[in-house]
Amino acid sequence: MTEPLLATQDIGVRFGDFRALSEVTLSVMSGTVHSVIGPNGAGKTTLFNVLTGRLSPSEGRVVLAGRDVTRLPAHRRVHLGMARSFQVTNIFPELTVGENLRLALQAVSGAQPWIFWRGVDPDLGRMQAVAEEVGLTARISWRAGDLSHGGQRALEIGMALAADPRIIFLDEPLAGMGIDDVHRTKELIRGLAPARTVVLIEHNMRVVLDISEQVTVLAQGRTIAEGPPALIRGDAAVREAYLGSGM
Repeated sequence: MTEPLLATQDIGVRFGDFRALSEVTLSVMSGTVHSVIGPNGAGKTTLFNVLTGRLSPSEGRVVLAGRDVTRLPAHRRVHLGMARSFQVTNIFPELTVGENLRLALQAVSGAQPWIFWRGVDPDLGRMQAVAEEVGLTARISWRAGDLSHGGQRALEIGMALAADPRIIFLDEPLAGMGIDDVHRTKELIRGLAPARTVVLIEHNMRVVLDISEQVTVLAQGRTIAEGPPALIRGDAAVREAYLGSGM
């Protein structure tokens, strides 16, 4: 049987007397879109913070490609092929799309800092390839702040892709989007696999069930179901947790 690219074993997180996660087990196979869903307060973002190294668990282990990374900080995990976007769009709105991508490439290249009196030699080919991957080639000279919300999300995903990650974590990438942007971003996320592995937090159940190979469902800090979309759609515990909304 193929080993998962990313796995957790009995992850627990406590904040004082409050237990945010309890015995959470997750298996993410390489080259898939794996979604983590659940009602508000289920512990999804806390789990993402553990998986990406922004938070150390109180119990349990995180294993990436056979390596225990439980105590490895976020910046070290980037060099193992991990990247993440956040709920709040994190770009430089006054810079162009290309300049945003250039900065992201420089951040992971180990090249010299961008000093204003000295020119730089950015990998323009790589910048253009990333822009094409996220559908922003025609807008590479645009001011980033002038992009639609969906375009800004695509740029943020492109900045995460600058690290050439093998696994990328997307935290509610469709939040606040109009219908057209939702469709474009859905197709962008779908297109990241199988070349990359995607772990997705998203509240839009139609999108989740359409593009995911596997879905993990959290409720009150625990895993209540994990499996392919057809199984999740018909799971009684999942329906109870969501009270029928969006399913």
